Amino acid sequence: MAELGVSSETLAEKTGIPWGSLRNAIAGRDPLRLPRIYDLGRLLARDGEPAREVVADIVGDNNGGLPDPPPDQTKPKPKPERRKEPAEKGPRRPVRGAA
Repeated sequence: MAELGVSSETLAEKTGIPWGSLRNAIAGRDPLRLPRIYDLGRLLARDGEPAREVVADIVGDNNGGLPDPPPDQTKPKPKPERRKEPAEKGPRRPVRGAA
């Protein structure tokens, strides 16, 4: 994007990718699906450059390896277990109007 002087808003408009999704993908918070990556590759490819090379640059890191795995997600706390035996009953209330 920087080499071509294209903003993320322009890329979002031309590819149909929502700007928030594109912004999150650029920041590494949320991955894009492969068809959208190819849309970006076609748009960012220079004259005569195959889109698959741009896609490889998007998907791979600068060393030619695979992209970093996503960060570990925190697991929710387990819910406390329910009581298995019934709770003790307290004293009974007197019934009104009964003699």
